[in-house]
Amino acid sequence: MGHRPFWIMADYLSSRGVAVLRYDERGVGESTGVFAEATTIELKTDASAALDFLRKQDFVDSRKLGVIGHSEGGLISWMLGSEYKELDFLITLAPPVVPITELMDKQTEAITRVSGANEMIVNAAVERNREVYKVVVESNSIDEIKPKLKTLFEAQLKSMGLPESMMESQLQQLQQAYESQLDTWMINFLKMKPEVYIQKIDIPVFAAFGSKDLQVDAAQNGNKLVALFSEKPELLEVKVYENQNHLFQTAQTGAVDEYAKIEESISYLLLEDIVKFIESIGSK
Repeated sequence: MGHRPFWIMADYLSSRGVAVLRYDERGVGESTGVFAEATTIELKTDASAALDFLRKQDFVDSRKLGVIGHSEGGLISWMLGSEYKELDFLITLAPPVVPITELMDKQTEAITRVSGANEMIVNAAVERNREVYKVVVESNSIDEIKPKLKTLFEAQLKSMGLPESMMESQLQQLQQAYESQLDTWMINFLKMKPEVYIQKIDIPVFAAFGSKDLQVDAAQNGNKLVALFSEKPELLEVKVYENQNHLFQTAQTGAVDEYAKIEESISYLLLEDIVKFIESIGSK
């Protein structure tokens, strides 16, 4: 099912009198650049440029300027909120809050478990990925990472008692599987700590999480966010939407392969809460 949740969100907000700016990402449509070569920091720069453009439009109320970010976009919202002085509010949907390596640990655990794997396999997957992330975070380039991963995988396979006859083929499979994901974006993403940006935010924030989100765990990230705003609780509104997944669809399991099978594109309860939050800006 071809869902277009952000188109629906933009249409809903526009119909309620909220001006919305959407733009093609790098390398899409008439936007220049190469998306595959961009890091989160560079994507934040693009969003900042979009805000500069929006502020210049006569029909925009410059006293109520905000951003809505989903998932990695939520992380970009934290970054903008910490440095873009003209912003008046942030809306973050399923945003990373804990260090990305911790988020990915939890994500691996949840996705592996919901796939039907037993606890031994779940724990093994989490531990392997955790060691891979540690190598990435402690390295400076892909050329430095590759030989370290080979050494790591060799040790892991030997600890499993794998026969020598199978060692080489299994080693190659592991290397190919992980190295194919380790582009510039992923290396930089794994090193990010959202807390660095969140601590600097001094504008109202609405943060939404789905209780069945397997990619950004609601409890892990929501509780951390509340703690980070403990000295300024009046600025934070957090809501967890029951039985909703990473895309804010009502879900059975929250599994990624379930997204396209669900008829609902995005929760209208979430959209209404977003409108209410925006309308409250300036009236508190």
